[in-house]
Amino acid sequence: MRQKIRVSEVEKALQSQRSLWPGVSERAIDLGDEAQTSGDRPHRIILVGEGSSLSAAQLAYWMLRKQGLRREWKASKLFVFSAADALLSESFDSSDFLIGVTHRGRTQTVSDVLKKGRARGARCARVLSQDVTLKVRASELRVPTGPLEKVEPHTQALSTALCALTSFLGESKYWKKFWRQAALNPDPSLSELRYDLKKRYGRSSGPQILVGRADGEALARELQLKFLEMARFPSWVFSSESFFHGPQWALAAKGRPEMLIPSTFFREARRDEYRLRRTAEFPSVSEGIGGSPCAQVLENLVRCHWMALALALNLGLNPDAPNLVSSTRRSS
Repeated sequence: MRQKIRVSEVEKALQSQRSLWPGVSERAIDLGDEAQTSGDRPHRIILVGEGSSLSAAQLAYWMLRKQGLRREWKASKLFVFSAADALLSESFDSSDFLIGVTHRGRTQTVSDVLKKGRARGARCARVLSQDVTLKVRASELRVPTGPLEKVEPHTQALSTALCALTSFLGESKYWKKFWRQAALNPDPSLSELRYDLKKRYGRSSGPQILVGRADGEALARELQLKFLEMARFPSWVFSSESFFHGPQWALAAKGRPEMLIPSTFFREARRDEYRLRRTAEFPSVSEGIGGSPCAQVLENLVRCHWMALALALNLGLNPDAPNLVSSTRRSS
């Protein structure tokens, strides 16, 4: 009798995340409508986070830079920082709107930034899972994302946070349509990703150098994190320009395979040089809604998570259980 292959919790989360986006978007839009009428227009809107939450904040920043903020907040300046950087270097006042992204609500540096902002009169909001029962001050707005994930490699949490941020801060009509249509797009083929990784890098390896610019660099850092969390596979991340100022000699000279994640919003100045080096380019995806760059960023993020899962399975690892070899490997 053929053995039934167990589907990991990570894969289940990836399969179900698209169905959550329309609901998360609608809730965030309603909260954004309330927020824009309940106070003066903020001079600065500052997004902060750590880890995958910082990746969500960075990608939301680039998508909102492209598509624009809500009409009432058009003149506001949008910034994104790691919570640690914001805590040490930023001074806040009553004209600021601080938005902390933290899936479980436990990230201490994010809480410290919001506490510091409140003490100086800034408006504050926290983007976190709908299932978290964290007590927050009455003056702090709570923007819910999706349900808590059962395992730590956060994938669904990141996409629903991105959904909440863009819908909360951006034009409601555009983002409501965007997330409804994105929910209908197909996911990448896991079997094709596994085959592509084996073909390019061998049965027990993947790209060890990840390079990108702007949103491409943010995606590269998220992919690096997921490679470590799911597959325990180490890699290096560089901005596309800094790679050519030293690291290429120390790393590429030893034959370590590279992958370029090009920016959706900026032309990659050294793209031809990467092609001459035979660097693998991040697989192209459907451009989604009318060729929307924002759709491209979202689908690239989804592909990053599926790629990390594919690498874990190629290595025979269970993405749900760090440091443990899966007892039921998928067939090759």
